[in-house]
Amino acid sequence: MLAVPYAGLHRPAVSLWECAAAARHLRRLGETKVREARLFAAIEEQRRIVQKAASRTRSARAKQQRQKQHQQVAEARRPAPLRGAPVAANTDVDPDADSGDYPGEVW
Repeated sequence: MLAVPYAGLHRPAVSLWECAAAARHLRRLGETKVREARLFAAIEEQRRIVQKAASRTRSARAKQQRQKQHQQVAEARRPAPLRGAPVAANTDVDPDADSGDYPGEVW
């Protein structure tokens, strides 16, 4: 049996697929020789990208859930229309238009 020591014990544990993916990435960037330092730097960068994407996904799901709950509460609190009351639909009014100044009462 041949014992091959790990080159640097200060390096984090890395799976075989992470190592292979990082080496492919470095070769795509044009590096002909994959050096240990660059390999571990690429692995750490990929881990940071994955962590950032995971946190964004979690926060996006949480935001979507809060919006959904808010919508449900808003719908539950909305007063029901009166029975038999006509619903006025004035389509001539532009809600985004400037209303201008209106004279007011001075008391």
